[in-house]
Amino acid sequence: MDPATIESPALSFLLKKTEGLIDVPGTVTYSGNTATFDPTADLTADTAYTAMITTTAADLEGNTLVVVYSWSFSTVNLFPNPSPTVDLGAAGTFTVFGNSGISTVPTSAITGDIGTTSAAIALTGFSLVLDGTGVFSTSTQIVGGGKAYAFDYSGSTPANMTAASGAVGAAYTDASGRAANVTELYTGDLSGKTLRRGVYKWTTVVHADISNVTLDGSATDIWILITSQQINLTGGAKVILTGGAKAENVFWIAALDVELQANTHLEGIIISAAGIDLRSGATVNGRLFS
Repeated sequence: MDPATIESPALSFLLKKTEGLIDVPGTVTYSGNTATFDPTADLTADTAYTAMITTTAADLEGNTLVVVYSWSFSTVNLFPNPSPTVDLGAAGTFTVFGNSGISTVPTSAITGDIGTTSAAIALTGFSLVLDGTGVFSTSTQIVGGGKAYAFDYSGSTPANMTAASGAVGAAYTDASGRAANVTELYTGDLSGKTLRRGVYKWTTVVHADISNVTLDGSATDIWILITSQQINLTGGAKVILTGGAKAENVFWIAALDVELQANTHLEGIIISAAGIDLRSGATVNGRLFS
C-alpha cells in the first residue's frame, strides 16, 4: 500500500463504535505491510467496534480499493459479575453524618438529615433551633425537611446516633475490604477518564484536575473506588454519570481526607475515615460520611 493513503492525516483507516457509528479519534501509522490504529484514549470495555478501510486507500501504483473493507470486534467485559452495593444500614437516612461533628457556612445548603455522635456544639455554623421535643434541631441551611441530630439530644436520638455511627464503620470496612477488579488504574489520576462499573483500588491519591471524570453504566451498575490515601477534585473538575448510572450506586472510600476544591462536583456516596472538606461552590449529589 501507499503509506501516504493510509497514515495520518489520511482518513482511509477508520475506527467507530458500532452502535451509532461514532468515530474513535486516533492516529494511523504504516510499517512494512501493517497499518496500526492507535486510539487517542483507551477503548471502552464491553463495547462493539467496527474498523474500516475506505476506497481512498491505494497501492503504490495508485490503484484504490473497489469497495470499503470492514471488520468488527468487541472489547472484553472486565467486570462480568457486578459487585453488590454497600449497605449503609442506619446511616442510610442521613445526607451527612460526621462522628466528630459537622461545620458549615451561611451560604451552604444540605438537603436531608444530618447527624453526629458528638454533642450539638460540634454542629457549627448552622444556627440550630432545638425542637420542643429536644429530639432534633432545624436550620435554614438544612432544607427539604431535613433535621439535625446530635448525641446529647433527647429520646431515642443518642441510640440512633450510635447505630448510624456503627453503620458508617461497617460500610467502610465492607467497601474497603472488597476484592479489586483493577488496582492502581492511571496511578490515581482520573482526569478526563471514563470508568465502567467495578471495584477499583489505589495506594495513591485519587484525583481529577480540571478535566471531568465520567462513570458510564446502567442504573444497576455499582462503582466502588477505594484508596488508602486522599481523594481530591480541583480546578472545577466534575464527576459525571452517563448511560443511566445512579449516584446511589457510586461509593468513594478514602482512608484519609476527601477534598472538593472550589466549584467542583461529585456524584456518589463518600465514606472517609478522616474527614471531608467542600470548598466554596463545591457540590455533591449523594451522601457524606466520616
